[in-house]
Order: sequence, then structure tokens, then C-alpha cells
Amino acid sequence: MTKEGGIMAKGDSYHDIPGYIRHWISDTPEGHKIIILTEAGKMEFNCKWSNRKREAGGRVIETTSEPGVKLVK
Repeated sequence: MTKEGGIMAKGDSYHDIPGYIRHWISDTPEGHKIIILTEAGKMEFNCKWSNRKREAGGRVIETTSEPGVKLVK
């Protein structure tokens, strides 16, 4: 259930972060890293894409792990 009492979809989550001070978001080859600083310490979230990657120049491209699958744009 959400803070407001509603039902959330499977896989969704809600978190209160008491003592929040600051946050940072940085790009990684696999996605993004989110760091949240609180009075109690630091939380890190390593968010990884399942079907994308970042090239050396920073551009994000779609990938697939299945042989023979063609991405249509």
C-alpha cells in the first residue's frame, strides 16, 4: 500500500527518506547511480538497463542479448 492508502502495482515501491540532505545522480555505462545523503548516512542505488548501454562518448544505444533479434526504429 502507498502512504495515501492506495494499492500499488506489483514491483512498485514507496519510501520515505527522513533526514534527507542532498542527492547526486551520475551516468554509468549500464545506467545511472543515485546517491542520497541523509542524517543517518548514505544510500546508493545502482540502476541498470536490461536492454541498453552507454557508448564511450556517452550516447545511449539499445542492445539485445537474443541472437537474431533485429531492433526496429
